[in-house]
Amino acid sequence: MSADIVPLQGTASGLNNRRGVILTLVAFAVFSGTDALVKLCAERLASPQVTLGVTFAAFLLLCAHAVATGGLSRLLPRQPGLAVLRAVLASCCSSATGF
Repeated sequence: MSADIVPLQGTASGLNNRRGVILTLVAFAVFSGTDALVKLCAERLASPQVTLGVTFAAFLLLCAHAVATGGLSRLLPRQPGLAVLRAVLASCCSSATGF
């Protein structure tokens, strides 16, 4: 078997592969950091407070990413009616199950 792997036409280049690996490592680091912080916060704060803190931090990161990559309009859904329907159904389901 040959150790040389020749990329096919139209496949990702080595640069894209490196970028994917770096993004994956960053995602794992952020996930691990968030997990550790949630566990530390859960010792002192109530669950809703921890949830609100994580949600607020994620929203800030999402807004920063949207601004950096193309503006806040990227946060708006392409089909707002479906987004509203999903929110209503999620609300009904959570009310019916007691969560």
